[in-house]
Amino acid sequence: MKETWQIVAAKLKEIAPLVYEDLNEGATQAEIDELQSLMGVKLPADLIEFYKIHNGQTPIKFDPDIAFFNHHKLMSVAEITEVRTMWTDMVEAGEFVDRKGLPKRSKPDAGIKDGWWNTLWLPFFDDANSNHYCIDLDPSPEGNYGQVIQTWHDDHERRLIAPSLKAWFIQYKEDLATGKLVVKTHGDKDALTFCGIEPAD
Repeated sequence: MKETWQIVAAKLKEIAPLVYEDLNEGATQAEIDELQSLMGVKLPADLIEFYKIHNGQTPIKFDPDIAFFNHHKLMSVAEITEVRTMWTDMVEAGEFVDRKGLPKRSKPDAGIKDGWWNTLWLPFFDDANSNHYCIDLDPSPEGNYGQVIQTWHDDHERRLIAPSLKAWFIQYKEDLATGKLVVKTHGDKDALTFCGIEPAD
């Protein structure tokens, strides 16, 4: 992870310095321990290593328009805790049931358990509209512990993105290098409204 981060950092400094400068310093061991205690399961080693290098970005509520990937900001441990708690409270309040009182169904890719929200999904990207990329700590038998999935607050689809955070991040690095991911901005230098790393058209 460290080597991949170094390559990504160099590329971001070159093409999107605003995105690079928006990254926080790494999470402390205490923060990682608190997150693991909250989730109640062992966190994947690649997630821990990833967050010890950069603990998310400037909070979404302060600067929502600098995106690390696909109009999503990289969440800090504090934001993960806040958002995961919000979703868990809604699960426990019975918000994700149908008119018959049965669990609300989703349309998951193979490897992802059915359900609107799973309390063992750890959100790490947020688009400020309650749509997330998550680390799946409770996959179906066909899936992989720690796989990356994408969820939407108002859509049934639950999409499998990568078998692990490490695999996803290596692909991110390669896509930056080959131009499949590019920097996009809205506005001008005096009134910039968005800067982010996005798929090329």
